[in-house]
Amino acid sequence: MKKLICLLLALLFCVSLAACGEKSSENGATKDSADSAAATAAPVKQFATVEDYLNNPQVQERIKEQSEGDESVVKMAVYAQDDTLVYEYTYVDHFADDQVAAMKERIDSALSDSTSTEVYGDVVEELRQYVNTENPKVKVSYLNDDGSLITEKVFE
Repeated sequence: MKKLICLLLALLFCVSLAACGEKSSENGATKDSADSAAATAAPVKQFATVEDYLNNPQVQERIKEQSEGDESVVKMAVYAQDDTLVYEYTYVDHFADDQVAAMKERIDSALSDSTSTEVYGDVVEELRQYVNTENPKVKVSYLNDDGSLITEKVFE
């Protein structure tokens, strides 16, 4: 029962932390013609690589805010790997081989639901907007405490 609660907490943790991308909000203010022209132009790629994006202090602050909390169930690491932003969740407790298959099924289901797809899709869109790379990706990996892979999914 404890392991099931840990799994559910970790999945909730995943969804709540994954919202690295900021959604733009529209205010009702009228924009002048210069602002309108700038808004319709292609966004300026501010970062040469995903790693440069990740090293930005504002991005680091958002990740720090989202990862604050109890790490007694799962520890999160976020890093760049070529054109991919990787969210790596490592369980603190060890799960036996017979438990891993059930966990994989539950995690895969959670990663395929519309909320996860939307959250990680928003991060991919932000990467497309700000990083000078053709096909940015977000990879979410879940690892057992010994570093063995439970499951992973790539969002493009």
